[in-house]
Amino acid sequence: MMTKNEIAQKIDFADRLTREISSDCLLEFIEGETYNNRGKAESWCAASLDSQFFIEIERQYRYVFQCYDKVPCHKVDYNNDEEVEILNAHENEGEVLVPANTKFRIVSVATDEDFEEMGYYEIELELVEEEN
Repeated sequence: MMTKNEIAQKIDFADRLTREISSDCLLEFIEGETYNNRGKAESWCAASLDSQFFIEIERQYRYVFQCYDKVPCHKVDYNNDEEVEILNAHENEGEVLVPANTKFRIVSVATDEDFEEMGYYEIELELVEEEN
């Protein structure tokens, strides 16, 4: 059986991406630093898809990551039963997978005042192209 990262390596799509997480504690994100994906493939939403992929557990602090670059990724194939089972995907989520080796740089971080106004911290990312 394939792993999530093996599926994510099947690059067949590129788009601007959004990812939402929540946490019970404040997380520290610093402009200019690398976004830490902990070496794991991650599920994101693509801007051009009718995405309905949301976090499952709401916690006190919400973070919304935005990358306005077109990020190479794998668009989940909801017609592939094995893929859907491995990912525990649900039809019409519009989920894409970003491989574990994808690197992003933090461009901007919302302030506490932004959080008070919007109800979440927006973290803008840029894709870091791999050097050959």
